[in-house]
Amino acid sequence: MSGDADGTARRRGRPPRTESGDTRDRILVTAREEFSERGYEKTSVRGIAKAAGVDPALVHHYFGTKEQVFEAAIEVAFAPALRAPEAIGDAPLDEVGERLTRFILGLWENPATRTPLLAIVRSAVNNETAAAVFRRLIAAQLLRRVAAQVGLPDAELRVELAA
Repeated sequence: MSGDADGTARRRGRPPRTESGDTRDRILVTAREEFSERGYEKTSVRGIAKAAGVDPALVHHYFGTKEQVFEAAIEVAFAPALRAPEAIGDAPLDEVGERLTRFILGLWENPATRTPLLAIVRSAVNNETAAAVFRRLIAAQLLRRVAAQVGLPDAELRVELAA
């Protein structure tokens, strides 16, 4: 065992506490790059760890399974889409669909957001596990927020059907 700066023991292979947030972020950035370049199918926890310069056990420590790493990676890439409720604002119900569509198409047209979104969609199209993670994310973080804001009847059922 090694010691941290404060004299407490830490297990071998673990970064010092001051570096742990940086290490997690580095793993997450690397995971996004790996999933973007290789897709869900061809990306492995071991490959992410190697590219990030860490032990695979550390990836599991921070994120768990490959599916959970993918979910964390796409949450960051999907973050701009979570502003959809703001784009809808207080629109009348008959304008919500149009405003939401314009907002999503705007994200798709923007080169800064298009590349990560395209990588997510490619992974979801080619792999059922990735598709399930993507559907969960859309339902939990986007559609439920929009449905709650608009005040639709049977909002939960509508969200499940849409996802």
